[in-house]
Order: sequence, then structure tokens, then C-alpha cells
Amino acid sequence: MRIALLDADPAERALVAQLLERSGFDCRVYQDAKQLVADARERPFDALVVDWKGYPAESGAVLGNARATATRTPTLMMVANGREDDIIAGLSRGADDYLIKPLRPSELVARLQALLRRAYPNETLERYEFAPYLFDPGPCLVTIGDQPEPIVLTQKEFDLGLLLFRNAGRPLSRNHIREVVWGGDADISSRTMDTHVSRLRSKLGLNTQSVYRVQPVYGYGYRLDKLEP
Repeated sequence: MRIALLDADPAERALVAQLLERSGFDCRVYQDAKQLVADARERPFDALVVDWKGYPAESGAVLGNARATATRTPTLMMVANGREDDIIAGLSRGADDYLIKPLRPSELVARLQALLRRAYPNETLERYEFAPYLFDPGPCLVTIGDQPEPIVLTQKEFDLGLLLFRNAGRPLSRNHIREVVWGGDADISSRTMDTHVSRLRSKLGLNTQSVYRVQPVYGYGYRLDKLEP
């Protein structure tokens, strides 16, 4: 799905865009609100993510104009420090939901997916296939080959599994995993992460009997390897 991101902060803009791309969205980045509106008129976006702090005077116009040709376009507003005045102003001008900064990556993706499910109830979010594994982000299910029953994962297990599969063969540091799955400000222990990896390995059969195997990288983090048939 095509997501428009409007953010005045270059560092934050790059971080959010990278997160959305990694989660499978086609993210178009904007610093200029007028350009976003012009592009939305040419081809409506499936959702908008708007930094309210960077565009307090323009955000209302952006929400209205960008949705003019697609009235159901869901909009997620990012608000600094949870200022009540900004939240009320944004919601009253058309935002569907808000996220308080500093951002937590997993919450951003979860809220955006929830908005998309409500806005497009007859459409399904993109599924991710890493044969024989098929990840379905809506209900957090993973289907393995021809097995009749899908495997139910928690949101954290699903986010962790998708992160590993999308980076198969690449070592991922504990800090990176913590930032993407739990949020950069999350205070989780190494034991908590190890427990989630262990549960994911067990549920998905990520061992020597599988096409994929997850293993620790000593002193660094984890890596998912694809084994030769």
C-alpha cells in the first residue's frame, strides 16, 4: 500500500520511512506539504502519516486536500510529547488516530495496520512469503507449506519473525532487534529477547530440520540462515 509521510525533521523522516519500507509499505516521503497535496490529487494515497509539530498551520489543509479525491484515506498523526491541544486540533481537522513521540516502531506499524484494516475492510494487507512460510500481518498468522492449520503468533513474535525473515543471512544486533520490535525506548532484558526467539524457533520449527534456522551470533545478536536443500 502507498503511504505518504510528511515530516519536517530529516532524521525522523528517514527513520520512519525506513521502518515503513521494512514493514512492506510503499512509502513516499515529503518535506513540502504542498507537494504532497499535488501528488495526492494525481494519485490518492492509501494512508497518510503526518508530523503535526512540523506543520501546525498546514496540517489541517493537508488532511483536507489530500483526502479530497479519496475520502476514506486514513491518517495517522504524530504528536510530540502528547500535547493535548495538538491532539484535539489534529483529530478535529480529520486525523483518524495519533501517535505520541518519541516513536515506538512496533506501535507505529500496528496503529497504521489497524487504520488500514478499518478503512479497507474488504481488502487484505500484503502477505509476505518466504517459501514455505507465509506471513499474514492482519491476524498475525504464519502458514507453513501445506499444513492445514496456521500458526498463531503474538504481535511481538510476528514482528520478530518477519524482521528475521526479511533479513535472512544478515546478522541483526540486539539493539536493532530491540528498536524495531519493542521500540527504541523499551527497557527489555536480554532474557526477554532470548525467550521470544526461543518461542519463535519452537513455533515455526526454525531448526536443523527446517529450510530456515535461527541461531545466535555470539556477543552480537541473531541471524536467520536459509539452509541448502
